[in-house]
Amino acid sequence: MEVEGLLKLLKEHKVRFVITKKLLIRQYIVETDIHPFVKGTTFARVWKNKVKAKFGEVFVWFASLDDLIQMKEAAGRPKDKEDLKFLRRLRRRRTQQQR
Repeated sequence: MEVEGLLKLLKEHKVRFVITKKLLIRQYIVETDIHPFVKGTTFARVWKNKVKAKFGEVFVWFASLDDLIQMKEAAGRPKDKEDLKFLRRLRRRRTQQQR
């Protein structure tokens, strides 16, 4: 369901909420974190640079690799620093493949 459809459905059922931290969606084997506020970038930038990819049978939007790296760098937590090792390696491989 598209965001607009979800918002319309919530409005029709008079559901009101404000996300102040993060929303975790866990269903079967898929876990999704929705972070409305992140360090290092803005929603407008992430949306502008979004990447479309197939997930199962549907297409979904993801933050670009560069934006994800920028968010992880700004967060600076130990788990983000570990993630950065992998993400930077991935970016180097992509850069080499594009040459």
